[in-house]
Amino acid sequence: MVGIRVRLAAGLVALALAAPAAAECPASSTYYAPAYNGPLKTYGLAMLLVDPLDGKKSVTAKTSKQCADCETPTRGVQLASKRELGGGYVQFPFDVGATFCAAAHVDVSRVIGPGAFASLEFDSPAVAIEESPLSYVFVAVQDDGGVRTVWAEVSDVPAGTPFELPADTQQVRIELEYAGGQVDVRVRPEGGELTPIATDVAFPFGGSGRLGIGAYDLALGDRAGIDLSASGEIFTAAFRDLLDGLLAEEGRMDAAAAALANEDTAGARTQIVDAISALDPGLVGAVGALPESKVKTFAAAQLGKALAKLTQARDAIDAATPTSVASAAGAVGKAVLAFHRAERALRNGSVAEASIPPAG
Repeated sequence: MVGIRVRLAAGLVALALAAPAAAECPASSTYYAPAYNGPLKTYGLAMLLVDPLDGKKSVTAKTSKQCADCETPTRGVQLASKRELGGGYVQFPFDVGATFCAAAHVDVSRVIGPGAFASLEFDSPAVAIEESPLSYVFVAVQDDGGVRTVWAEVSDVPAGTPFELPADTQQVRIELEYAGGQVDVRVRPEGGELTPIATDVAFPFGGSGRLGIGAYDLALGDRAGIDLSASGEIFTAAFRDLLDGLLAEEGRMDAAAAALANEDTAGARTQIVDAISALDPGLVGAVGALPESKVKTFAAAQLGKALAKLTQARDAIDAATPTSVASAAGAVGKAVLAFHRAERALRNGSVAEASIPPAG
């Protein structure tokens, strides 16, 4: 295999001058933000971890804590080299459209290989992981003669101005924002400001897109850590509708719980009945139409639990007994958790993600 995933770009020695602080990825109701708290194999990622010349494993990949000594340690994908000049690539399984923002914290605290780099990549059109893309945006954090820089290129053409990181940098956040056929790249060292290094670089959308992360030219024993989050026009339209529907019902159940707390059983019952109607056949059917996977099976089971608990809550209210409000509130609380678990597992592609509790 040849191309961006196995070669080292050279000649990028210019350094970024001081630039104004940039805005972060814009907020979006559609996002991918895993906690990377489960085994990597459960996330449905495509991985290319073997040396293309001899077919032997070049790096191992797992989820791991990143930059433990940093002020804000994260979790992500760790690529650990099993040989000199080791490298590998991980491709994420969801569709990427013409308007999105991707971000990654890159942990280089345990990377010492001269010339080693870790990267974020956007391919459009999307290609299988075994293929080298002809049209891509590539952002790398690389050692260059003992100095770490962040640089970008678009389809083999340098873009913007490389940015020199402070000498003691252990982790850096990189952002790739795409809209209107143009790319912006930003970088923020740990504890520093977000700074643009490439702005309004032309890159025509190829009708489809995929995101990936990688690390190459690692020394034996090097460990590069990279997480990835994304927001905007990601996933298919039908999958976005499903996630939005699950969030809406979780919110509806929060409203039902608030009504019960105020002993407004009529208001709570209306919310509960509407949620039951939305669940079956709507959300249940949408999950049933997904490709077979452990995540689908888990989400379907969670929606089954939610439906049972909502039915229990409605019946408790209708019984009008002294314990009706307490019984209904308990059932609604369990329904909220079931909606949350289904939504989080589906959004982030792993059943392990369902263990992360709702915010607040």
